[in-house]
Amino acid sequence: MARLYTGLFCALGFLLLLASCDDRVEENPGFSGPEFFAYDSGQVRIYEVDSFIHSSQADSVQYRKILFREFAESWIPNNDGSRSLRIERSVSYDTGKTWRMNRVFSVQNRSTHAEWWEENVRTIVLSYPVREKRIWNGNALNSFEPSNYSIGAIRSGYSNGLLSAERAVRVNRQADSNFLYRISEYEWYGTGLGLMYRQYVSLIKQPGNRVADGVEVYIRLKGFYP
Repeated sequence: MARLYTGLFCALGFLLLLASCDDRVEENPGFSGPEFFAYDSGQVRIYEVDSFIHSSQADSVQYRKILFREFAESWIPNNDGSRSLRIERSVSYDTGKTWRMNRVFSVQNRSTHAEWWEENVRTIVLSYPVREKRIWNGNALNSFEPSNYSIGAIRSGYSNGLLSAERAVRVNRQADSNFLYRISEYEWYGTGLGLMYRQYVSLIKQPGNRVADGVEVYIRLKGFYP
């Protein structure tokens, strides 16, 4: 897990709560896309982050809950005449009593896609127009190997268990599972809210489908202040 937003970074019953949403799937979506990536200066987003670290050596599961606060600080001009939005992320280990600076990243909405630039890696997190089964190379703007992202679903009345959106789109990053391991990484973006939910699961299994080692990270938007 090299980067939080490319590899981040609850038990099954808890996971169902985190990813809860109704079954109203849009049959003929016709959305331009930027409405799902509604980022602007002055906005503040608070995220609840739950993580589980599985260790076969220690025969344990370590659980931790922290908070992220992301402040959209200002627009930054780019060399091509476009603008990127600088976002400052702080982290709290005591349920929001104190905050410390964690990192700075930027986002950008272009006519054909949305970009997320963190730790010097630029990723295409959404491709426009938004429609189900749309596929694109999320790593087209960086030096990593091609990685197919896809629109997995577009739903109305979506809830991440903490906040709701009138409509949301699911972006699948990777998913693979067999008797040896399980990998699952996807996100939900809500209209007028931006990133609402992110899941990253990478687990190694033992015989009998028991989890041996790995990490689970679940990130949910819990507060949005425009």
